Amino acid sequence: MRKVFRLNIYLVLIVNTFLFISCSDIQKREIESTGTFTKGWYKQTSVELGNRIKMITPDYGYAISRGRGDIYGNAYQFSDNRWKPFYEFPYSDYPSIVPVDSTKVWFVIHQTHRGFYRPRFYEFNQTDILEIKLPPLMWDDVDYVMFPGLSVFGNQRWLAGQQGNILYYHDNKWTPFESPVLNVEKTNLRDGDLFDVQMITENSGWAVGRNGVILRFKDNRWEKFPSPVADNLQKISMANENFGWIVGDRGTILQYNGIEWKQVRTEYHYHFTSVKTIDEKRAWICGRQSLLLELIDDKWVENPEVKNLYESFSDVDVIIDSLTGEPYIWLIGTGGIYTNYKSLGVSF
Repeated sequence: MRKVFRLNIYLVLIVNTFLFISCSDIQKREIESTGTFTKGWYKQTSVELGNRIKMITPDYGYAISRGRGDIYGNAYQFSDNRWKPFYEFPYSDYPSIVPVDSTKVWFVIHQTHRGFYRPRFYEFNQTDILEIKLPPLMWDDVDYVMFPGLSVFGNQRWLAGQQGNILYYHDNKWTPFESPVLNVEKTNLRDGDLFDVQMITENSGWAVGRNGVILRFKDNRWEKFPSPVADNLQKISMANENFGWIVGDRGTILQYNGIEWKQVRTEYHYHFTSVKTIDEKRAWICGRQSLLLELIDDKWVENPEVKNLYESFSDVDVIIDSLTGEPYIWLIGTGGIYTNYKSLGVSF
C-alpha cells in the first residue's frame, strides 16, 4: 500500500513538473509572437518606488528611486551590465536625475517630512558627490518648495517647481527666474505648480504643470501658452521645435504641431506619467496599471507584453538601434527597472 501511495506521489510530481514547463513555454511563445512587440521583457533590478530613468547608450545610463518609509531611495548608474547605487538618501518626493555630459550627472531630492521637503541638489562626477546650493524658497511658513522638473541643454539649465517657481543656473549658481505663474498670494498653495521642463535649444523650451498650465520659453522669457485642457500635465517630450507630446492625468495626451497644442483622445483614462518622443512617427507613453503605449501609424497602441509586469510605471526612455532601427525601451516603476534590451535579467 505504501509503495502504491509513493508511486502516485511520484506520478503527480512528474505531471505537475511537465505542466509547469509546458505552461512556461506556451507563455514565452505567446510573448514572443505578439506581432509588433516581438521582444521579451527583463527586470534588470529591483527598486523602491522608481521615479526617473535616463539612458545614454543601451549599456550606460542613470536612474533614481524615491524609497519608502524607512527604506532609502537611491541614485543609480548602469554600467558593466548592472545597476549600481552611488548615492542613497531618506525617502524623497519628486527625485529627478539628468546627465550633464559624458562624465557628470545632476540629481535633485527632497527631504520629505522631517526635512520639511527641502530640496537638495547634487553633482556626481564619477568620483565625488558635490552639493550645489539652492535658494531657500518657501511653500508656506514651514515647508520648502519642491522642484520636480529638471532640464539640461548645453548652457540652458533649469529647475521648475511648486507654485510656479523657476530656477536658472548661471555663473555656477541657481537663481530665481521670472515666472508668469508664480503663486505670490498663496491663497491656494497648489496654484501654479510646475511638474516638468524641457529645453530644446539655447533659446527654446517648455514647462507644464497643474490645471493644464503650459509655459513657453522664447526670447529669454517664460510666457503662458494656450492649453486645451485643465487636467494636470505631468511630462513633456519634444522631438524638435515644431513637434512634441505632453501627457498627464486622466489619460490626457496633447500634440504640438508647430502652432498649437491639440488634445488627442484615446480609450485610456489612466494617469499617464511620462512620454518619450523620438520623431514625428515614433513615441512612447507610460503610466499606471502597467500601461505602455506606442505610436504606430499615427495611432496610440497598447503594448500587451508589459501587462505581465503588474507595475505602475513612472518613466520611460528609448534608444533606437542605429543599424536595425529597433527601439530599445526602458521602464522604471514602483518595484523595478525593466527593458526589452537583452543585456541582463530574467524574462517575463
